[in-house]
Amino acid sequence: MFGLTNKNTTTLKPFSQGLVGVAAAADPPGCPGEKLSLSPSSLDTCDQVRIFTDSLPGNSLDKPWEIARLKAMLEREKAKIRVIEGLRAAGRLDEAGKMSDCRIEYKIGQCDDCGEVVAYPLSCSERLCPDCSRARAERLIEEHHDVLAQIRAPKMLTLTFKSVKHINREYLRWMRKCFSKLLRSKVMGSCWGGIYSFEFTYHKTTGWHPHIHAVIGSGFIAQDELSDTWERISGAKIVDIRAIDRDAKKWDGIREVVKYSTKLVDFIDSPDLLEEFLQATERVKLVQGFGSLYRVACRKHGDCETHICPICGGHRINFGDGWGFNVSRYDERLRMVKNGWIFLEPGGVKNDL
Repeated sequence: MFGLTNKNTTTLKPFSQGLVGVAAAADPPGCPGEKLSLSPSSLDTCDQVRIFTDSLPGNSLDKPWEIARLKAMLEREKAKIRVIEGLRAAGRLDEAGKMSDCRIEYKIGQCDDCGEVVAYPLSCSERLCPDCSRARAERLIEEHHDVLAQIRAPKMLTLTFKSVKHINREYLRWMRKCFSKLLRSKVMGSCWGGIYSFEFTYHKTTGWHPHIHAVIGSGFIAQDELSDTWERISGAKIVDIRAIDRDAKKWDGIREVVKYSTKLVDFIDSPDLLEEFLQATERVKLVQGFGSLYRVACRKHGDCETHICPICGGHRINFGDGWGFNVSRYDERLRMVKNGWIFLEPGGVKNDL
């Protein structure tokens, strides 16, 4: 039966109304009555809050997960604005335009398992998009959950490289070769597999600072021996390896590795640096499994897209039979539930949009 019958939904109203009285935080400067507990770096002005929240459907924000999710969405929206501005300044107007349109519309379908009418944001799939980066990580974990779950007693491994003035695809190939050599070395003999990613930061005095993050499954690895081996291979000595002590932290670590975690704030305002990074990483896999997990990889959005019902977890989503139409993110019939979005329109009216 269509409607708000599931316990994961709630009595809802627009975000702009729901912001009032959230938590017990102080009013942001110049924003009387809008109480949202955000750090100073989250949003600069209350106008940004209003612009963003007025463009979204919403909830009463009376549950912790609703507040946390809204904060995360606000953070990603702010980051996306900076990325779009950077892409435009670099002359990449096509990518900027796609990212500007990301999640502006939602595709409506019906779950054949539970009958709920569900909504899925239409994404740009751009590598630097904060929303798509998060979705890519969650999709990879969903697809490879059974394989990733095999990582027992996981460890987080960080390998640094010497700072360089410039990066290109040849340099990234060399980085990957260094990592492959390390995996074949004696010190990594007990490592049976894992997943790794490249990350790049930038400092105006030292240049690019590349490093590799990995979640691995292995026996004991001595850090001093690892450091010596890595220095012989790459010329850099600084490494870090530490056990991940809880299963929940394992999944957090995997998310960090697979989300293309690049600190764009270091170079997003420089068109030349942004262009250098984009050219160096074009058509390069920044996330890859190895060993027993070598099949784990982030693929393009369209190549591996699966739609999961946010209510029952089913995969049989029907976009035919009158479904499959799009609605704007401004449409107040969209509603947020704990694991996604639903659409509050009776079936007889949906085709009249």
